[in-house]
Amino acid sequence: MKKKIIIAVGIIIIAALTGFFLIKNKIKNDNARYKDYTTRASVKALFNMNASQKCTVRPQGSLREGNIFVGGGKLRGDFKTSSSRTSFGHIIMDRENVYTWTDSGDTGAKIPIGSFQLNQSSESFQWKCEIWEPEKSLFELPKNINFSETS
Repeated sequence: MKKKIIIAVGIIIIAALTGFFLIKNKIKNDNARYKDYTTRASVKALFNMNASQKCTVRPQGSLREGNIFVGGGKLRGDFKTSSSRTSFGHIIMDRENVYTWTDSGDTGAKIPIGSFQLNQSSESFQWKCEIWEPEKSLFELPKNINFSETS
């Protein structure tokens, strides 16, 4: 009787370990499949994806480039525009508000998400994306910017 119990426990342990390794490999393979990829999407579509990711864009022939960070229901965008002078613009979105500001001043705008019209929100760009672990500090509002509410 004792021998049968030991064999049964052994079989259960082997089955559990086998299941664990199969699940672990599936997760590893799924993450590897989506680790680095390119996609054609709008900023709005990236925000609505249920994935933590970092994406980079530089439209060919354009004088602008940028990075989008998505995670935990938030999005941060940092964009550089080069023409006669270089300027930097930033955006942080959550499910309630959109915050925008530039490096050239100490003021920004706080816009309720319902009334925010993301410039060219439906325009798609070619993004190079990778899965990343969200850094909470990227989604914190800068302390040196005064945000004025607009609607």
